[in-house]
Amino acid sequence: MGIQNSLGFSRKGLDLALQVKNHYENHEPLCLPGTDDRLLIPEHLLNGDFDLQEMDEPLPLAMVAVRDPESSMAVAAAVRLSPMAGRIIAGVKSAPDSAGLDAIKLELQWLQKDLPGAKIH
Repeated sequence: MGIQNSLGFSRKGLDLALQVKNHYENHEPLCLPGTDDRLLIPEHLLNGDFDLQEMDEPLPLAMVAVRDPESSMAVAAAVRLSPMAGRIIAGVKSAPDSAGLDAIKLELQWLQKDLPGAKIH
């Protein structure tokens, strides 16, 4: 990934964040790092074992989280960026059953306590 500072930022990550911004401005889809023919999808972002190379750094993930027009991509990037990503991903993966939905609801209520002013329904 290159040399990173204490916050996890690297020059390659910054360059990639700017490339991501340009893709969004030009209405171009994002591809997996190192490819031009495989689209980046939310499942790639939610799979912690998937090697996203420099895309796994804070700046590119933040750019996807705030710029992607597809809410599933934006949420997946925010989850991967989150320091609590493991717990949130586990809840998302179990979402189809009612127990999983209840777990997600409890997790979001727990997160709301740590985020003053956040409204989660």
